[in-house]
Amino acid sequence: MQTYSCSDPKRFFLIGFMGVGKTSIGRIVAPRLSLAFVDIDNFIERQANLSIVKIFSQFGETEFRRREENALREVVARNEGLLIATGGGAFINKNCEQIMSNAGTTVWLDVPLEELSTRPSTETRPLWSDDVKVQRTLFQKRLTHYQKADLHLELSGTALEEAAERLYQLLAPFCDIR
Repeated sequence: MQTYSCSDPKRFFLIGFMGVGKTSIGRIVAPRLSLAFVDIDNFIERQANLSIVKIFSQFGETEFRRREENALREVVARNEGLLIATGGGAFINKNCEQIMSNAGTTVWLDVPLEELSTRPSTETRPLWSDDVKVQRTLFQKRLTHYQKADLHLELSGTALEEAAERLYQLLAPFCDIR
C-alpha cells in the first residue's frame, strides 16, 4: 500500500445528512492521508463541556449554530492538513459554507434518507425526528445545499470499510505521494 501525505496544508470537509458516517469514515481515512481528524460536534462538546443534545435543549439551535461557526473558524486557523467531519446542518449556514469553501474542499457523503432511517444512534441527534415527514422535509431542505459541494461520494448500501476506502480513493489524488 502506498502512503500519501497531504501538503500545503490540505483541508477536506465532510458534509452530509445526519448518520451518513462522516465521523466514522473520517476517523479511518484521516491517518491514511496523514491528516489530522477533527469532528466539529466533538470539538464543540469539549469547548462547552456539554453534549450537543444539552446545548440544543439549554440554549437552542441558534446558539448551537453560532458555536458551530466559531468552531469552524478556529479549526481552519490551524496550519495543518485536516479532515473535518461537520454537523449535518453546518453547510446550510451561509457563513459556514463560505468558511469551508474558502479553506478547503467540501465532500458530500450521500446516503438516501430511507437507508439513514435504519441506522442506530438517532437519539443523540437533536433534530432527528421519528416523524418521517419531518425527516424528509429537513433532508430535502439540506439536499440543495449539499449538492453545492466540491466533490460527491454516493455511499448507498456500503459498509463502513468500503465507504472509507472509497473516500480514501477519492481524496488521495489531491495529496502528494511521498
